[in-house]
Amino acid sequence: AVYEIQKDENVFGYAVAVSPMGFKDNVNMLVAVNADGSAKAVQIISLSETKGIGDKVTKSDFLDKFKNQKAGFSDDAATLSDIVIAGATRTSEPVTKAVDTALKQIAVLAGETGVQENTVTEEESK
Repeated sequence: AVYEIQKDENVFGYAVAVSPMGFKDNVNMLVAVNADGSAKAVQIISLSETKGIGDKVTKSDFLDKFKNQKAGFSDDAATLSDIVIAGATRTSEPVTKAVDTALKQIAVLAGETGVQENTVTEEESK
């Protein structure tokens, strides 16, 4: 779901609810997006990942890596590698790609050119 946030009748930003499949189960999260399309914040709402491994995606040192990222950031292998948590890739990579997909959805809604909307496969949506 995508929510438009307005202030004084102007678009202030967006909130995008996403739920990628982690290692064990879906990771329910909310991506806050600035009006310029950059990521403001990511909040993990719920997850059922392994304590000490997959649950590292809830830590600020991971979530802060998304601040100010723009649509398409995870398309770059080096950037993706810098963000994904070693030993917890089956949770952190889908979370990272879900943040990027949310940013791409907002870019498409905002009419930005050159941004391709990701389609979520059945496997990713589980």
